[in-house]
Amino acid sequence: DTQQACVQSAEQQLGLASRCLATLQLDRLLGLSTHAHDHVHWLPDSNLFIYTTGDMLVTHDLRILSGKAANYLPAGSGEISTTALSPDRTLLAVGSAADGPCSVWDVSCSPPQLCSRLPGHEGGV
Repeated sequence: DTQQACVQSAEQQLGLASRCLATLQLDRLLGLSTHAHDHVHWLPDSNLFIYTTGDMLVTHDLRILSGKAANYLPAGSGEISTTALSPDRTLLAVGSAADGPCSVWDVSCSPPQLCSRLPGHEGGV
């Protein structure tokens, strides 16, 4: 049956793509503008690529080949000025240059979940 052959072929190609992704390492990123080096995170165990733009946290699940791979999460009250991963790489802290709250995200979930918003602070982060 032609349809079943197409499905099997697609499954084989997806399996090959997944195995290839598991061996890739991020060498450089082109076309991303950010004023700080810590705004880009690659989590190879989960194929999650994280970056910020303005006051948004953007996550891309590279295992998903459709247009639903990206999540755009409002993470700050102004332009995000810093991000930091926990040692176990499951939590991401996000701070903005404004006097707003810092947010902590669980990036081991899909999509990432907001864990906490820490109270506002005085001055930039």
